Amino acid sequence: MTEVRAGTWTAANPAAVLRWISRLRGAELPAELTALIVISLVAAGGLLIGAALPVGAHEPAGLLRLLAVCAALLGLALFAAGPHLPRWGLHAGLLTLVVGASVLTAHAQTAAGVMMAARGLQWLAVYCALFLSPKAARGHALALTVGAVTAFAVADVPGTRAEAAIVCITVWVATLLLSALAERLRAQADTDHLTALLNRNGFAKAANREHALAGRTGAPLAVAVLDLDGFKHVNDEHGHAAGDRMLVELAAAWTRALRPGDVIARFGGDEFVVMFPATGAGDTSGPLARLRAAHAADWSAGVVEWQRGETLAACLARADDRLYEAKAARRAPARVLSRVRA
Repeated sequence: MTEVRAGTWTAANPAAVLRWISRLRGAELPAELTALIVISLVAAGGLLIGAALPVGAHEPAGLLRLLAVCAALLGLALFAAGPHLPRWGLHAGLLTLVVGASVLTAHAQTAAGVMMAARGLQWLAVYCALFLSPKAARGHALALTVGAVTAFAVADVPGTRAEAAIVCITVWVATLLLSALAERLRAQADTDHLTALLNRNGFAKAANREHALAGRTGAPLAVAVLDLDGFKHVNDEHGHAAGDRMLVELAAAWTRALRPGDVIARFGGDEFVVMFPATGAGDTSGPLARLRAAHAADWSAGVVEWQRGETLAACLARADDRLYEAKAARRAPARVLSRVRA
């Protein structure tokens, strides 16, 4: 199995480098964190260029260099924290960039300098819309608006009132429209169209969040790969429509049988993956028994405990190995899966 991740940052090369480096330490960075790191480092580079090539003789070159160092340190700190960074840490890093962009805007001496600095606030609004939930994006849009209004008022550069209004309008348009679009696209990208369960993409994001939480709390995290036995016979004997109906029934029955915190996904065909938070591999007999009781379909399972510092791909590969062992152990003449409506 391969781990599929959503929300790939448009700055493909820097993000790919960061993800490659993060894999070397055995923990891939979440997309929203990778993007914020790229923004911080790009901002640091842009500030240094601005200090070397100021738009006006009175622009604060010293402040530009100071903020460049701060942005670089923020990016490195976020990278060092990696997937173990708590959610509030991501928001704190984002607010730090908002404050930095606001301070830079407030100290600009010319209309051109004010608008160039305010561009950072607009780009942060785009980041919020693309990578945060709509509620969180609106909260940061409010912070961006306060920062922009305060910065323009402090700068008090003649002829920039209209620009201040444009910045604030852009922040909210980007937040409301892009956030709604991104949320809709995420839902479509993360959901299996047949069973309405999570797909590989959605499971990868949910799994990495749970893994990061388990790493902070020390709680175990069990992952089970489930594969139906004899499903091909159902399709051959009764047709693919009957097989699809059985998968829909099975998904609904398993969803009802799982605990609220458990995560289930369809990985394609007749293969499913279930994650049991705060549960060790040896403690999954009860939850798996409830799944068996929920539907008469026959299936085999490979269960492992997701280790700290292990990638999702490596964890699923170990679970696959256990699954093949389980199938070999119970290998017998294939039985027709029951509860199939022709």
